[in-house]
Amino acid sequence: MKRQFFSKKTGKTIGVTAVIYVMAMAGILLIVNACRKNSSRVVPKTEVISQLPSNVLTVAAIRSSKDGKTSEVFFNEREQVYTIDNAANLALLQNAFNKGEPVKISSSPHETIVTQVNKPTEDELLSYHSFKANGFQSTRKIYSFKDAAAEAVSIDRTADVEGLTSSGASGLTTMIPDMATANLIFNYLASQCCAIPGTHEVTPCISFQYVEDGCYARAHKMCWVINNKYHYNTQKVFSFANNGVNTLSVKADKWGGCCINWWYHVAPLLTIKTASGPKAYVFDPAMFDGPVTLSTWLGGQANTSCTSGAAGPNMYSVQPTSAYSPANYAGTLFDTDPDYSSTNSTLIAYSTLVSCP
Repeated sequence: MKRQFFSKKTGKTIGVTAVIYVMAMAGILLIVNACRKNSSRVVPKTEVISQLPSNVLTVAAIRSSKDGKTSEVFFNEREQVYTIDNAANLALLQNAFNKGEPVKISSSPHETIVTQVNKPTEDELLSYHSFKANGFQSTRKIYSFKDAAAEAVSIDRTADVEGLTSSGASGLTTMIPDMATANLIFNYLASQCCAIPGTHEVTPCISFQYVEDGCYARAHKMCWVINNKYHYNTQKVFSFANNGVNTLSVKADKWGGCCINWWYHVAPLLTIKTASGPKAYVFDPAMFDGPVTLSTWLGGQANTSCTSGAAGPNMYSVQPTSAYSPANYAGTLFDTDPDYSSTNSTLIAYSTLVSCP
């Protein structure tokens, strides 16, 4: 997976200021690189299964797996691709899907196999309906494509198409002026990784080290930081593998190199001023070491060595910052989390988990 490291300033006279700058950047690099798989904050898997976020979920889709022996289940509230081989549980999920009703599932953090399906309690249903109360139907355009690299020029101009450079929220700047500023913001976000020991300025810490799930919570918290600390306008980009048997397939090179498959993924999208004009850049410390163009981000989810079928998104859409997670398989309905309750509970639950255990 391609990585991009911090930009270097050139053309400056070397002196005390430059030395201080280099030392500061070296310190940041050490902090960011510390957010890796091996961390003293990690606890045994058996201690964290009960701490997972709400397991009351809605079924987005059910399809046959690539080997034809099991079924794959997609949940709107989770990005992971789950499998199920128990006929009784599959029937319960199919019934819930047909009726549009939520279910409560059991599974482990790393083995994405649905082991049990139950009806939610009354209290769980109240919490679920409260979360669903503020959802919205998107009026944004859906972008279909086949090859991110071949379509890079048009993809990276999505910022202009969606109006990122002209429709900033009140008091927010619509465009980051240069890559140096963008790297500064990215490095700060990466330094809030839960795998870095010590106190974090952002609470809860952000679970970049657990790539399997939680992108929706990470993206929501990152946008909050970018809006409130740096005062730049943000939107979110959602990628989807919701056509045929393709999946979003990534190799978690930053966290041990294991393969991970999703059906959707989301991260903050910002506009950065470049020599060739404004371009769309994605901030995703779980996958990359710096801001990357939208086309690079999409291409990074098409690792064919991590799946036996087609890899990569078949569509993506740019949504407002308020969009939290998809509410349907088509990627046209979205839930929100205006009080950050789901965001924070998810980040706390995933704070001690790591990828590639």
